[in-house]
This record gives sequence, C-alpha cells and structure tokens, in this order.
Amino acid sequence: MAARDTGTVLQLTKAGEPLMKPANVASALHRLAVLNKRERASRDALLRDPRFERLVVMLAGRAEALSSRSVSDVLWSFATLQHWPPMLLKPLLTSVATHLTKDDIEAPYLSTMVWALAKLECKPVRLLERMEEIALPLLSQMNTQNLANLFWGFAKLNYQPTRILPKIEEALLAPGMLETAKPVEVADLAYALGLVGAPHAHDRLLLALANRAAPDPVFGCLHTFSSRQIVILIWVVARLDAVAQLPEGRMEAWRSEMLNTWTDLADGRSRRRAGRAYSDEELRIVFEAIDSDGSGDIDQAELLDAIRAIRPDATDEDVARMLAVADGDGNDTINLAEFKLMMSTPQPSSEPAA
Repeated sequence: MAARDTGTVLQLTKAGEPLMKPANVASALHRLAVLNKRERASRDALLRDPRFERLVVMLAGRAEALSSRSVSDVLWSFATLQHWPPMLLKPLLTSVATHLTKDDIEAPYLSTMVWALAKLECKPVRLLERMEEIALPLLSQMNTQNLANLFWGFAKLNYQPTRILPKIEEALLAPGMLETAKPVEVADLAYALGLVGAPHAHDRLLLALANRAAPDPVFGCLHTFSSRQIVILIWVVARLDAVAQLPEGRMEAWRSEMLNTWTDLADGRSRRRAGRAYSDEELRIVFEAIDSDGSGDIDQAELLDAIRAIRPDATDEDVARMLAVADGDGNDTINLAEFKLMMSTPQPSSEPAA
C-alpha cells in the first residue's frame, strides 16, 4: 500500500474491509506505522481513531492465516507504534508458534520478530528457545542489521542465546560485515554484548565494534555517532573490562564527543533529542572519564584540559559557560548528580515557536 497519508490508508481499509486478505491488512498496518513512527502526536491520534481500532479487530480475525512475512510486518508495526493491543496477544503469538513449527520463517523476518517482541516487552520463553534453535542455520543469511536486531532482541529480553552467540560473533567478524556497519547497528550490538557477555569473553568482537567508532575517516565514522550511541560504547567497554585494550586515544576521542554535546548545551544548540534516556551507570562511566583525578567532581581545570582536546582555543569563559549549564549549587564544580541532571533533562529548543 503506497498511500501517502494516514487518513487515506484508514479510509481505504474501511472501504475495502470485506475484500481484504490477511496480507492486505498487514500491509495497511505496516504503512500506518511507517507514516506515524516519528511524531508522537500523530501516533496517538492514530491509536484513538475508530478506523484503526477496526483494523486491529480485522487482524485478530485473520491472524491464523498470516504468512511469516506478514506476522513479521505486524509485530514490527506495533513495536514501532509502541502499541500492543491485548486482543492480539494470543492470536499473534499463536501465529508465530505455527510458523516456528513449520520452520518456514526466513532470516530477516525472524530477526525482526525477535526485535519486535523485545520492543513490546513480550517474553514468550518457549518461543524464544525455538527462535534461537531455528536461527542457527539462518545466521549465514543475515546481514549486519539482521544480526543486530536478533542479538539485541534476545539480550533486551534477558534471554541468553548461548547456543548461537558464538556463531553470531563469527558471522559479525567475517570480512565486510562490520566495516560498513551503521552507528545504530554498532550501538545495538555493543549494548547486547554488554547485557549478556562476560568480561574478556568477546574481546575481538568488542574491539571490532569500537573500531567502527574510530575518529579515523578511513576505517571509522565517529562523527556520525550520536551522544547516546557513544555513551553505550563507553558503558559496554567499561562493563566488560576492555578499556585497556582500546587503541590509544580511543576513549579520549569518545569523551571528546560527549564534551561536544556539553558545549552545545552551553551554547544553546543541543544535539540531543528531548526525552533520550541514559541509565545511571552509563552516565557514571562517562562522568568518570572526564573526572580525571577521581575526586568525584569535575572542576574548571579538568574541564578546560578535556575541552582543549577538541577545541584548542577554548577559553576560561567557555568553561564557565559549560559549568553554568550544570552547576546547580554554584561551587564551580560539577558532581555526578548535577552531571546526570544535565544530561537527562530535555533542553528547550533554541528555535522560535511556530
């Protein structure tokens, strides 16, 4: 379905209901998810629309006839819309189980299903065990995105994919896999490794992921990583005790990127999207990377030393502005609590309201 707006999709779905096959219903839902995945207001309006509610009823009645691809599309759509209708829980999981029994799920659709279940916070353990089993011979058919979705989904659900983890690692370390990986794929893979991996058990994979976030323009693409993705890498490297194994200057480069975010906040041009969440542990690790003397406070000298690594012409006035963003008690230092508050609080846009 190629309709360009939500109203058209819903109207076509309503008018064509008697003739719509399961694949048509799945396609309509997928199109609605694509159209509304970025704007919360439009997404909320969609979920309240009676025509959308009718589409959910249509899906419930056709779930058992959905192909594996359509099941994957439906799960992806609800995960993207951040909406999991209770009436679809049993029909869709039953459909997943049916296709797992038939063993007719192709590699990309399997990885999407696992990813979507994790986004929906749905953990059917027996289905996950079967998914891991049938994933083993399919790993060679998965690209980097597929592997990232699969691994992230298992890890996010706190499911240990012990049977396939060595094969996932082997597939990712094959020539050509990580050399062109996107930042979101690197971050998702690293995050999954941090959740289910043990220190020093996956050093080769972790370092390969870290190399993608290198400042070297030939081998890395650090400048394309978001602050959130860099925080994940710092957190994982620290969690898996791999800081000492990083190439010289790598942690400093990541720290510098986080400082860029801080300077942007001080200059009123935040690069963070409102509502982005960091865990306390992630922020603690980043804080400690800047707090070079381990005192528990970032002072003017430490901040000036750190910021001059990325802005050699930085002045005391620049540092003062940065401190002012987070220094809640006015003592010219930043403690961990103040740092967490600064990095976790959505910043107002500097652009005028429409």
